[in-house]
Amino acid sequence: MISEDMDVARARALLSEFAEDAWTHVAWLIDEVGMDHDAYERRPLALLEPLEDYIAEFPDDDADEDPWVSLQIALAAYLADVLIRSHGARWVVEDVPGRPAQSSFVLRVTGLDEQTRTLDPAELVREHFDPCDPDVYAPVVHGLDRARVTPWHAGTAPEGRPPTPVQRWLLGLCAHFAAINGYPVDRLGAPPADRIGALRMLFEVWGAYDADLLDEQVGFLLRHGMRTEFEEGAAVAAALAGDERDEYVRLLRVARRIGLGDDVGDDVGSLARLVELRYGTASVDLLPHLVPLLTGERPPGPGAAELNWFLTQALGRPDFAEVEADRLELHADLAFQANRGRYLIWDAGRAFMVLRWGHMVGWLDAEDCWTRILASARAVQQRYVSWRDMAACYLQARYLWAGREPINQGRYEEVVRDLAADPDGPWSVPWDLPLERDW
Repeated sequence: MISEDMDVARARALLSEFAEDAWTHVAWLIDEVGMDHDAYERRPLALLEPLEDYIAEFPDDDADEDPWVSLQIALAAYLADVLIRSHGARWVVEDVPGRPAQSSFVLRVTGLDEQTRTLDPAELVREHFDPCDPDVYAPVVHGLDRARVTPWHAGTAPEGRPPTPVQRWLLGLCAHFAAINGYPVDRLGAPPADRIGALRMLFEVWGAYDADLLDEQVGFLLRHGMRTEFEEGAAVAAALAGDERDEYVRLLRVARRIGLGDDVGDDVGSLARLVELRYGTASVDLLPHLVPLLTGERPPGPGAAELNWFLTQALGRPDFAEVEADRLELHADLAFQANRGRYLIWDAGRAFMVLRWGHMVGWLDAEDCWTRILASARAVQQRYVSWRDMAACYLQARYLWAGREPINQGRYEEVVRDLAADPDGPWSVPWDLPLERDW
């Protein structure tokens, strides 16, 4: 951040004031997105998700100045604060070569490579943030990389010998997901150039800003994931007669209109009927929680938690009614009925790829990553009879996830065909290979 008409001596005298001013920009961002300040202090990177939503609807009506300029200043201050809080960086003043009347406020940080360097967060924002195509993740992941503070900068052991047969089998579980995202299917890690992309995927898609959050995401996928939601949808489709199905979809659309209003009022009856249709006889235990949840209370217990999830989707998610309607049609298809309860690979394949990304960025060593994948792989092997069977269920699950034909479905089907035809690929390993540690 170059300061015009301020030499080094004067800039250093104002360094504390500059640092305080930088923090005011960060505090403004936290307040703008509605994040709790204590939550921010515990995990500064968690600001990224609400910040992305905020920028998607960023107001552009400031008559006095370009609001994007103010936003970029705040983003630079935020990147600086992440490095200060989490990685020990500090503001310093440097001279500007050839400009004795000017100075530059920069960050000095020691990376995990034990080298100390300076970087300008404003310059990083200029390089990686375009108001015409705003992306809050790019300046942060590139800033962390430039500062050399991500775990892989501490040095990682080379993978060494090629994967064993069991390791190749394990790679096959997420090979389709790896290939579609441009990652190798024949080894656990990735070239150094791909690590920034892996870090970005963990941040942006999975909300995994550290190893603990990665563990939470993987645990959720392996225990429940979206297959639980798929099964609930299949149960609803099986339980509803034709007229009831039409009424259910109509009431879902009513619920969305209710969600756009300020007062539920007389619409409680419509929501109660919607709950009855979705949950059948189980609604007797859920309906007592309806009014308390609508008025902001959070009753304890799994029933209240389940109803709260459904109301949040029905009232707040813009596309929920249409996606649910499309899923009902899919569940009525005999091909989908034949595979009901067989969508473990949808969650497990993504969980294993998340573990691989965790290894790529240095949160997991190779041994831990292999061990964790192996521990859950046997359940997948028992659920399917072949790689093609597994892939067919994965492709069907993509439809259920989207509620209709998903984006890039043709590309996924092409990747599956390529993997199935590759004589040296991970899917060439026999499906029934005994999954015992062989490395």
